[in-house]
Amino acid sequence: MDPAITSFATYVALAFHEARNVRHLVKAGHLDRARYQLLITGMPTNRAEAWKALDPLRRQAANASSAQEAENVFRRKFGLSLEDLAALSENPHWSGSQRGGSRWVLIDRALIELRRAIDEKDEKRTSELLEQLPVMPHNTGFLADKLKSFGE
Repeated sequence: MDPAITSFATYVALAFHEARNVRHLVKAGHLDRARYQLLITGMPTNRAEAWKALDPLRRQAANASSAQEAENVFRRKFGLSLEDLAALSENPHWSGSQRGGSRWVLIDRALIELRRAIDEKDEKRTSELLEQLPVMPHNTGFLADKLKSFGE
């Protein structure tokens, strides 16, 4: 197993975990349910249960031979790419919410960049991003803290 891909898989799982909150924008009528149906129905609403539900995908992705292949594990399950998650995070209706939004678009974009760096064998950029991701802020703290809250 490539440690960079293993870390990437964990962060991608975290991005999809956050994206499950799209249900709130759909319920409010801001987004079309059909586009996000697999994500909405594919994960529990409870945060701890949702993280557990993502674990088999995360483990499968960690064994991938490339970062793109790792992302594809999640794409096949939910029908969404990291670019789709970034676009979702840019939605202005997250404003004022403790979920989603501008902090997550920066995380999603960093993951897109990490995918590229890993697959292009850019070890310097891969290392930089793997150092930056844990200290990237999300809505209520830092990514490292969010992972610790799940026992990671």
